[in-house]
Amino acid sequence: MLVSVVIPTYNSEKYLTNTINSVLNQTYQNFEIIIIDDGSIDKTKELVEKINNPKIRYFYQNNAGASAARNNGINHANGELIAFLDADDEWMPVKLAKQVDILKRNDSIGMTFCSLEMIYEAIDFGYIRKYRNYKDHKDLFKRLLTQMLDNIISPSTVLLKKSLLDQVGYFNPKIKTAEDRDLWLRLGLITEFFLLNEVLVKCIKPANSLTSTINLKTSHKSYLITLKNFFNSPDLPEYLYKLKNKAYSSLYIELGIIALSRDKTNFNSELVWQYVFKSFKKDPLGFVLEYRKVKFLVRSLVNTFLYPILKKVF
Repeated sequence: MLVSVVIPTYNSEKYLTNTINSVLNQTYQNFEIIIIDDGSIDKTKELVEKINNPKIRYFYQNNAGASAARNNGINHANGELIAFLDADDEWMPVKLAKQVDILKRNDSIGMTFCSLEMIYEAIDFGYIRKYRNYKDHKDLFKRLLTQMLDNIISPSTVLLKKSLLDQVGYFNPKIKTAEDRDLWLRLGLITEFFLLNEVLVKCIKPANSLTSTINLKTSHKSYLITLKNFFNSPDLPEYLYKLKNKAYSSLYIELGIIALSRDKTNFNSELVWQYVFKSFKKDPLGFVLEYRKVKFLVRSLVNTFLYPILKKVF
């Protein structure tokens, strides 16, 4: 089965050679590499030309964002299977071989993803991200809906059947920070996912990728659009529709935690409490019973009332 590896890139010449080589060094060699240059002004094109490998096809487009770049790559893909790889990430040599084997052996599984190693360049810190095994597809769906800002399925870990994208559509370019979650939710309604809980991807986060740089306004809008579109899906199973209030409540908590994590000079207590009340309003019982939400409430109280008092005293 031919795998089309779609690599969107924007001014990533620092990482791109290692990224491409991690694909060329795969033990499974039936693949093509499609590089979509999203308006780079560095030496990306020259770098790709220097590698000069017949498996690689390079396309340039005016800057339009990661979603448009990935969609462009899918449109140029010849493979039955599609893999995504961010231009600053790398694969372990057996990544494709193991995932292709899963899709070959299981007709009911349309997408597989794996665990990864996260490396944050700005603070010289890395850790292994092995996902908690889910009980079944329903359990995974619950996590996708109630842990919206938790990167449960990173695009660089995914291998999926291209035919499924023809059914549900590609990445939504109107969604800026949740475009992958939006697609996974749509795919999950028509196929099963399989977690290969092995670390087969190295995910490198440049300095500007840290949580502290997240645009709350953009994230708020994108994730709300994602949830609204999903819960407006026709023929949504009842067990998923029942998660609607919990999903919104959890999203507000996650956005609130980001707002709360800002350094004290940028702390906006009014915004934090807006998220507290919105979360409680959507799911009062869940708010009281869920440890994460109670902990957030306590932290909000401390930062709003106790911290200013201690600052004056000391």
